[in-house]
Amino acid sequence: MMQQPKNLEEMREMIGIFLSTNPESGRLWDLITGLRGPDSPSETPGMGGEEFEKKYRARRERKAKTVEVIRWHAFNGRSGGGARLRSDRKYVIVPPKQKQDHFDRHVIRAAQVLGLEVRIDE
Repeated sequence: MMQQPKNLEEMREMIGIFLSTNPESGRLWDLITGLRGPDSPSETPGMGGEEFEKKYRARRERKAKTVEVIRWHAFNGRSGGGARLRSDRKYVIVPPKQKQDHFDRHVIRAAQVLGLEVRIDE
């Protein structure tokens, strides 16, 4: 039986060893990178209220279609850090290929690791 890590440092050490030695390391990396939120559209403090709200809503909508689903499935419904979760979905939604960015590629790979369906937004 695997020994339970006692703290974050031990967990990071275990993950580091796994990432550098295990043939499944690429799948773990795809999952980890799929947990982060999108960079765009990104609101910034210097924006006016209307523009800020528009970007914020668009980024929140993008997260709801992607990482909130991945976060729920990644650790079997256990998540921390105040993450919003989508337990009601077994799919992610990404833009058409010609509109996908770096973030979308991480989402697709993480979804594949978790066996989630990848749907294309119309």
